[in-house]
Amino acid sequence: MRNLSTKQLTVLPSGQVLTFIDALFREATEGIMIEDGSGRIIAVNAALLQFLEKDEKELIGSPMSALAYLIGEKEHKNIVSTLKKENFWRGELEIATKTGRKRLVKATADLLDEEGSGPYKVYMFTDISEIKYSRQQLEYIATHDTLTKLPNRVLLYDRLKVSIERVQRSDSIGAVIFLDIDRFKDINDNFGHIYGDELLKICAGLLTSSLRAKDTVGRLGGDEFLIIIDDFYALQDIEEVSIKLLVLFDRLIKVHDAEFDLSVSMGIAVYPDNGNGVEALINKADRAMAHIKQTGRNNYSFYSPELSDQSQELFHVGRAIKQALRSDSFYLAYQPQISLSSGMLTGAEALVRCSEKSLADIGTEHLVTIAEKSSLILELGKRVFELACEQIDIWNREGTPPCLIAVNLSRRQLSDRKLVSMIEETLERFHVGIHQIEFEITESSLIQSHILAKQNVQKLRELGFRFSIDDFGTGYSSLSNLRHFSLDKLKIDRSFITEIEENRHDRIIVEATINMAKSLGLVVLAEGVENEGQIEILRGFGCDEIQGYLYSRPLASKAFELLFRQEGPKL
Repeated sequence: MRNLSTKQLTVLPSGQVLTFIDALFREATEGIMIEDGSGRIIAVNAALLQFLEKDEKELIGSPMSALAYLIGEKEHKNIVSTLKKENFWRGELEIATKTGRKRLVKATADLLDEEGSGPYKVYMFTDISEIKYSRQQLEYIATHDTLTKLPNRVLLYDRLKVSIERVQRSDSIGAVIFLDIDRFKDINDNFGHIYGDELLKICAGLLTSSLRAKDTVGRLGGDEFLIIIDDFYALQDIEEVSIKLLVLFDRLIKVHDAEFDLSVSMGIAVYPDNGNGVEALINKADRAMAHIKQTGRNNYSFYSPELSDQSQELFHVGRAIKQALRSDSFYLAYQPQISLSSGMLTGAEALVRCSEKSLADIGTEHLVTIAEKSSLILELGKRVFELACEQIDIWNREGTPPCLIAVNLSRRQLSDRKLVSMIEETLERFHVGIHQIEFEITESSLIQSHILAKQNVQKLRELGFRFSIDDFGTGYSSLSNLRHFSLDKLKIDRSFITEIEENRHDRIIVEATINMAKSLGLVVLAEGVENEGQIEILRGFGCDEIQGYLYSRPLASKAFELLFRQEGPKL
């Protein structure tokens, strides 16, 4: 309890302060206000008047209820109540000045118990607005991204921790969505950071405006955003949010004088199902996002333990692929393609093989799939094309009869801006003619690829390259694919050939596919042919070519050279 008396400060009956403290009162930098026992203001100093933007006559003689107008009724009642109990009060107040400006002050109120004349109250106000503002600015800078003004990693971690606790109390579910802008590096590389930065700001605005006010959208760095949502009770609700975000970015976005066809990849970690640790949840969402990046982009994926296993495999096999590329351990095998009408060799598909010991137990198809899930497929695909051209050049110089070699182009290669220039440079380096190469692309890659892939196919077609669609029937099976892309050959997947003798439905599908392809002027090749019965059915349906173990397994270059040097290999 604090109780000041007139032994410490004497107040004259007239209400004026003693001369020896008058100067102190007038010159003080803190605002001072004194209230008498009847509850009226009897003294204010110049600092307070300047602070409140008021004249002395506006305050002197006014009831102290005027203070409630300045600080708010609730705070005033709290001060009065505390003074009655404790004889003093300390705290921070927000005071409205005469012009309505809000100022933050550190305030004190003391009760002076004057014998015989009732208690006086002394109020002191120290303006801390600038200090508070500076602190707020520093805190804002420390917790927000300078470019997009979104919460940064520091604040995101704090918000996620709060969200996790809220979900635990309410028995609901929440989610962390790790969102990455597809091919953002291409924009920076080709248009510069001015365009990239502006695009990031636009994306930040789109995300903020499309989500609820209570959701958190932040930027981790680069083109990576983190979204925190909670107060849901079903995964379907979280999935709907994810679909909404995919649709949100399915548009052309104009930046200065350019337009960008954007898409995003998203990984989702759900809490409490995927845990309640902040760092662990973000890492899991990141892994799920990486999975989408590796398998096609422009989609979302929920985290699952299986993704962790896939990530481990991707890391270890990817490292082995890099080593194999450095040591030049990849080579090609050639699987012959045969005409059903003449039995003659028409060409071969170049198939990649690897002598790297660490990859010995991994099937070639699986190895290519893993490379496809990373940028390694670009380097591997380039090496395969170089090997094919190098071998064709050798055959050309040896006078070996020309043969059409089919080379696979992956989905990622199709969307590579440097694909066409790489192909042209390689052909020139090895003196290979366009008529000696055929490119094979899978049906699904046409659907999933970026618009750039379609442009690359068109450019290569204009140069004179032939294209075949591989594994037809196993992708989206859309006939419009054949209409929109000018193709030369259709390869029926082996899965329809394996049981064609016993399975009536397979025969119907194969016959219909051949008839449809023929009507479009395409050559038809059946993969995976292994016996004479399959040959007879395919010949009856009008199939043009076959490829499979019945005629030959994939051969090393020398063995294949001996084969096509023969005058007329027949079935």
